[in-house]
Amino acid sequence: MQKYKIVSVHFDASQKLIGVPCGKSQKYDIAGLDIFMVLESGYSDDELEEFLDNLFNLCFTKKSIEGQIDPIQEYTNTKSYSASVKRLGLVSVTWLKGRGYEVTPTWQNAKMKNAFCHIGDKAISIPTDYEKGKLSEGFRSAMEMSPIGPLNKMPE
Repeated sequence: MQKYKIVSVHFDASQKLIGVPCGKSQKYDIAGLDIFMVLESGYSDDELEEFLDNLFNLCFTKKSIEGQIDPIQEYTNTKSYSASVKRLGLVSVTWLKGRGYEVTPTWQNAKMKNAFCHIGDKAISIPTDYEKGKLSEGFRSAMEMSPIGPLNKMPE
């Protein structure tokens, strides 16, 4: 069994979610798989938690292929990764065996070609045996802290 799993969940202004699970990569050790799941806006907390659970179940189900087009780029049908995420935000969710979840807000660094940077000091910890609704609550909070679109400096 894996000791950790990571999912990247992009969102737009309507809060539609595009989730990408992680897998083994020879080049980077871990990378997003060429799989994505979409959850249309208007979802309930139960639907959000089921969506995240399904994404985590897809982690490490296959190997990441080097040089593949990023799943979010494929989903948005854009020519570059930078263009594909320009109107999106991102929340990173990590599951650690025996510890639970870390829900981490991010921001896009315009000076780094719109690369997403974690806002680690605002990460939300949720234990493995969390009360129903707490994971979705933490995720929604992280979404609020994750601005959409590139910025020249980290948000305060």
